[in-house]
Amino acid sequence: MNSSRRVLAGLERNLQTLAREVAKAGEAAKPQESGAYGMTDVQSHFFQVDENPYVKNTEATFACVDARGDNPYLMTPGGDYAELSDGIYVFANITGIRLNATVIGHLFRNFVQKVASPKRPFYFHTDETKLASLFSAVSNAGIKPKPVVFPAVMPSDPKAAAIWLTYLSKAEYQGCGHVRLMLYK
Repeated sequence: MNSSRRVLAGLERNLQTLAREVAKAGEAAKPQESGAYGMTDVQSHFFQVDENPYVKNTEATFACVDARGDNPYLMTPGGDYAELSDGIYVFANITGIRLNATVIGHLFRNFVQKVASPKRPFYFHTDETKLASLFSAVSNAGIKPKPVVFPAVMPSDPKAAAIWLTYLSKAEYQGCGHVRLMLYK
């Protein structure tokens, strides 16, 4: 009991010393120059509306925050792919309903059919190395000939569809670091 009190008293003294040192450092810090951001600077920042147009979320793709493009985008880590995945994950966690692959596939197809379009494409990005790795993996698993692009639609053959879904759901085949980290968790 006595040793616990000594440890706590020691921690309290250390915290008090640290607080005094932080206070001294704060007093010694130089104040920022008064002219760093004047009224003109603030106005020029907030009146640049033309450079950042309003984008309707139903008409714009959720691109990855790493994306580069000429069209207006809403930016989110992992783009549409991650937003849809996050939505499904949150729904399942909040409701406690376990969603099987069939239901998730239905949600994905609905999203692509009802939300995505040529004017508002479904956003998913990768990189050349991960894509080549994915194509080799699905080819080794039975997809012939070896793919050089994603299939335009999910294969109707259940075995081929299962191969694609198995490898697309593995983190090591994702070029987007945000999606890859989500899948590792």
